[in-house]
Amino acid sequence: MFVELNPSSESGDKKGSCKKYAQYLLKDNTYFFNHSNDQINLDEAVKIIDANNKKGLGKNDDKWFAPIYNLAEDEAQHICRLLFNKSYFDYNELSSVEKKKYNEYIVDLGKKFMDDMALSFNLQDKNVNSGNDLFYIAVVENKRLYTGHDEDVKEIKILMQELDTSLNDEESIDSKFDY
Repeated sequence: MFVELNPSSESGDKKGSCKKYAQYLLKDNTYFFNHSNDQINLDEAVKIIDANNKKGLGKNDDKWFAPIYNLAEDEAQHICRLLFNKSYFDYNELSSVEKKKYNEYIVDLGKKFMDDMALSFNLQDKNVNSGNDLFYIAVVENKRLYTGHDEDVKEIKILMQELDTSLNDEESIDSKFDY
């Protein structure tokens, strides 16, 4: 699994509102999720993060963070074998029922990651015991639309707007969590 805990954002800095980044994350999705709600719209997502980012932070402090968790191809394929007892190499091979079940599993996995993150802060004395105690929104991505900001596009390795459902040059099942 590839993990990037606080990548730089091309969709706005982290000193103010998360709105631009939230809009970017929602580009191929309909809803965000968190521990208590699996259907958070854009406005509510921004409100959840921005309403909490003013407590004790200075104007030059980052107001939000954006960890990314990317499943490796073999991890995503293992999940498919676990759920469906079949091998898949491309997300688009899944039926709509299988996609729903797969994405529900990925959402649950994302919530478990946030439980682990909450415990890693070592703030149990301040009642931070699970992901439910964190202010976060997340989205699952199963496809990627390349943009002009991608390094491969800048290096003319791929064409802009090429749709890719894989993690690498081979076709693969792919899921990415953005928080």
